Amino acid sequence: MIYKEQIDFFRDVYKEEEARYQSLTDRGKIYLSIVSVFFGGVFLKYDWILDHRPSLKDGLAFHALGIAAFLVSLMLICRALQVIDYAEIADLSDLVKTENLESQPLEEFYKLRMADYAAAYEVNFTQNDKWANLLKNSLDLIVVGVILILAGILQAFASSLGWI
Repeated sequence: MIYKEQIDFFRDVYKEEEARYQSLTDRGKIYLSIVSVFFGGVFLKYDWILDHRPSLKDGLAFHALGIAAFLVSLMLICRALQVIDYAEIADLSDLVKTENLESQPLEEFYKLRMADYAAAYEVNFTQNDKWANLLKNSLDLIVVGVILILAGILQAFASSLGWI
């Protein structure tokens, strides 16, 4: 016999994964904003960078690696935020068309819905894990990019003061 608690369990697990999806999407948007601000700053200061090229030459390797880290991070974020097929529980119109709801025992109907929840959860969980890994790697690259850019600035500053 199928109980309401069993259906509620499957529904709650599915809804938790949906909430995780929304959380990952929001995190991806934040990371995309950070990378966009960085590239916007680089492009706004492009003239200044060209004018001060000789003084930035000493930290050029750090700057190039930092920009490369941000670029790869941007690609990972875009890949994570791409439109994906997120599994739904069941298409209600197909459900009404294909199943004889009047003659189907209620217990069988609930078993099929629990199977729908379980299958959708599995697909969404796998997809969310891929997103989470891409976003984690993206954040790591953002941090590395910031550190490399700061190291390049410090090296160029120290070189201009004659410390190096």
